[in-house]
Amino acid sequence: RNDFVNGTKKNGDPANSIFELIDNLQKTPNIGPDLEGNIFSSVCRGAREGCLFLKSASTNAGKSRTSVFDACRLAYPKRWSHEKGTFINEINFDEPRQPRKVLFIVTEMDVEEIQTMMLAYLSGVDEAHILTGRYEPGELQRVKFAATIMQEYQGYFLIEEISEPNLVNVEATIKKYATVDGVKYVFFDYIHSTASMMNQFAKNGLREDVILMMMANQLKQIAKDYNVFIFSATQVNAKGMEGDGEFKDES
Repeated sequence: RNDFVNGTKKNGDPANSIFELIDNLQKTPNIGPDLEGNIFSSVCRGAREGCLFLKSASTNAGKSRTSVFDACRLAYPKRWSHEKGTFINEINFDEPRQPRKVLFIVTEMDVEEIQTMMLAYLSGVDEAHILTGRYEPGELQRVKFAATIMQEYQGYFLIEEISEPNLVNVEATIKKYATVDGVKYVFFDYIHSTASMMNQFAKNGLREDVILMMMANQLKQIAKDYNVFIFSATQVNAKGMEGDGEFKDES
């Protein structure tokens, strides 16, 4: 009964192996590679495997863009530094940063939109200059060098497009990349309702917010089961952003 009814969950006394836990955390702290934003990354202890990070923001607040930047920071150890005025090799834990395999799942954008964001991040050039092809002196060379960085670390930033995400195809995609391709860091553009997702639960009469919560819970479980880091986002509604400086409620 314990094996087949209760699943694989194990019970035990928390005192067991407690000193081994302390020693292991001293040798290997529970800290992941840095994300964008020193304060945010410090508070979250970086992109930790086995965790789901979920951010909420209003429409056009840059949810996808900032996720692309975070993914780039994990996949590419080189980028332009405005402070130093040159391309730098980033440092992580006093050692050169190692590239990490990243999967970026897009639901509404095409690949070219992602590519220009990546070039802007790595080169430090305004994306509007890249999109219009009108560069200030020195910017075109920086963008082209950023492109060589992407080619140098080819295979570390993987993009998968799912136009109609639901609980089945999102889970299957993440599982495939985690088990076959060895991806440890996953960015799912953002959680939103689709016709495919609503059809899955049309007979059950579930509310939209309940379905979206089920998607978030599923992502959290995948992160734990496959020991991967997952970063996603949700969009708050207009009512939730009403008022200036007022307390934000469940809306």
